Amino acid sequence: MRAVQQTRAQVVRPFNSLKSFDRLMGAGVSEQQAREFVGIFEDSINASVENLTTKPELETAVVSLKSEIQTVEASLRSEIQTVEASLRSEIQTVEASLRSEIQASEASVRADMQALELSLKAEIQAVRSDMQASDALIRADMQTLEVSLKAEIKNEVAAAKAELKQDISEHGKKLSALESGQILLLRLFFGGTLTILGGIIALFLHQG
Repeated sequence: MRAVQQTRAQVVRPFNSLKSFDRLMGAGVSEQQAREFVGIFEDSINASVENLTTKPELETAVVSLKSEIQTVEASLRSEIQTVEASLRSEIQTVEASLRSEIQASEASVRADMQALELSLKAEIQAVRSDMQASDALIRADMQTLEVSLKAEIKNEVAAAKAELKQDISEHGKKLSALESGQILLLRLFFGGTLTILGGIIALFLHQG
């Protein structure tokens, strides 16, 4: 019996359950499935070791274990491929959804930009119209003011001309009166002088 146990210990390698668990988790197997697979491996190895008595039986157990490992590996690969396909499908779905959302957002932004552009153009046109109307009012006011100023200036010029004519007329009358007085004085002066001269001449003639 001791020889058999020694033979088992020499032939069968110890099963590292932690390492196998980590490898299964790294392959994408869930934690629960990895624990179950490791348990199955341990049970199979323990049962095989306990029942081994000869080398042929050990070889048979190794072949059986390899077969189980291949089966598990195939199952894991199938599950991994299924998960991978599912993930790819989900990624494609999400990608398509994101593209659709991006396109919708772009269309919405473009529509908002177009609406804003139209609104700005309308506001600019309204401002231009207001400026044109203000310009027309300013020009009309300037024309009215110009006409009013011209009329006032014309009236003031006419009034100044009339006042000047009146002043000239008054000055003319004053000059005429002054000239008439001067002529009268000259007449009186020359008349008196002639009378005196006549008297003197007559006196000289009488004495002679």
